[in-house]
Amino acid sequence: MLAAADILLKWYVGENNGQALFADLAFKAGPAEAYKWRRLGAVENLVAARLRAALAAEGTSPPVLEGLIQFAAARTAAIAGKPWHEIMRWLEHIAAKALRDMEAEAARLPERLFATAALVLAHERALVAFAARELAEESGPSLEPIESFLLEYS
Repeated sequence: MLAAADILLKWYVGENNGQALFADLAFKAGPAEAYKWRRLGAVENLVAARLRAALAAEGTSPPVLEGLIQFAAARTAAIAGKPWHEIMRWLEHIAAKALRDMEAEAARLPERLFATAALVLAHERALVAFAARELAEESGPSLEPIESFLLEYS
């Protein structure tokens, strides 16, 4: 079983990987898609900053993160050239899996970290909702869950 600090560290690394991935995807995308990737990256950045603060409050230093560029490049290469809807299916799948894992991990956190866990879970739900809206096309503005999250937690 992971200790609270280990869960926060795992989440922190994941958010930084997400930032790197979304930045790489934005760099390689056309203007409309790049904007969406940058907004998703803003969510990852906000959550990483809050996790960094939570780690500090727990007396744990964030790790030096290596290999972010390589991680992002490998993930981007795996989906390069695929249609947007396939990329959104992939994003929805990985975000939904991450959400399930994070929900299980959050249930093991002490009460002092409930607000941090709620933030982490809300951000993952926003990513799932974004991808689902992109796939449905008729579900309204796809970035609404992302913008709502940023507005609420910024």
